[in-house]
Amino acid sequence: MLAQIIFWLSLFLLVYSYILYPTFVNVCFHFFTPKSKPSSNTSFSVFILIAAHNEEDVILQKLRSIDSSDYPKDKLKVYIGSDNSTDKTNDLISAYAEKSKFPIYFEIMKNRSGKIGTINHLVDKINQKYTLTPDDILISTDADVMLQKETVGRLARHFTDPNIGLVDAHIHGETLKEKSVSKSESKYLHREAKLKYQEGQMYGKMMGSFGGCLAIRASCFRPVPSSFRVDDFFLTMHVLSNAYKAISDPEAICTEKVNSTFSEEFKRKRRISSGNFQNMAFYKKYLLPLSSLGFVFFSHKVIRYIGPILMLIVFILNAFLITSGSKLMIFLFAGQLVWYILIPMLDRIFEFFGTNVLALRNVRYFNYMNLALLYGMKDYIYGIDSNIWEPTKRT
Repeated sequence: MLAQIIFWLSLFLLVYSYILYPTFVNVCFHFFTPKSKPSSNTSFSVFILIAAHNEEDVILQKLRSIDSSDYPKDKLKVYIGSDNSTDKTNDLISAYAEKSKFPIYFEIMKNRSGKIGTINHLVDKINQKYTLTPDDILISTDADVMLQKETVGRLARHFTDPNIGLVDAHIHGETLKEKSVSKSESKYLHREAKLKYQEGQMYGKMMGSFGGCLAIRASCFRPVPSSFRVDDFFLTMHVLSNAYKAISDPEAICTEKVNSTFSEEFKRKRRISSGNFQNMAFYKKYLLPLSSLGFVFFSHKVIRYIGPILMLIVFILNAFLITSGSKLMIFLFAGQLVWYILIPMLDRIFEFFGTNVLALRNVRYFNYMNLALLYGMKDYIYGIDSNIWEPTKRT
């Protein structure tokens, strides 16, 4: 009896987080949430922060994308920290800074400190030079994420609402290889972007930004602990825990070119997973759904990150419960064998012959990424020594 209760509860939590909760949010968003658009505003001072490590392939394109912004150049300043780059990154930035249309503060950092350490350092430099006000905006953006000319303005316009603390941009993936994992990743990110946008519109509680390009009110910024691996989740939760709103803007579009292999995506998800366990432990008092923040946090994040454990429980208890002879249990166990073993095998066979069946690839991707979450959980339990990593390989 106890085994059946645990089995059905674990299965329900998985179905709830991946299917029922997004469906609930989608229905409430379309039928019960007022739709409004912010007016344009170009009066905010904007500081763009970039942590760069060996970005010679993309850094000039990044700076040109900022240069093309239609945001007033006298309101725009760029701060770049080169995190011990050993390629041509430093020379390229220095040469570009001499002819740039906007002020560029550039610092070469001799010792690697990772994205978090570099961004914290740049914000500290800004605070030393300027007296930041709640009307000043910090935009943290990755070197390989390209801005469109409207991106900065569309992020900044939301801060006319004094309750807004953070706004996330919408990143579009480009040049996705048919045979890579990128199409499955893109599909997942599109689904997540939609859910986060709807959470922001309904509750003002978008559950975690994507981190490639986010804008935060300067007064809402808090230095991320140097040992942490993930800054976007930390900053979002800090904003929400201080009663500010965090939202995303699907019209604030950026682009990114990453053609990931399964191994590269596994490493990235493993790192993000370990970092998010750090964040969940830091913000543990919001784990229980006793408030709207707790409800969104628990439904969207917590269950997802303990999902691999729930999947193991469901599989093991299902194997035990088929001894009862229940046809339902036999059917469910057979379904799990198909999901975890047969479908990934078929995808590998099709891949070998140069064919990508997206439905099969999506299942394999889901299984693989949950395995990465499990390894990330292990990394967190055993202790994380450093927040420094190598960027995902690009083409």
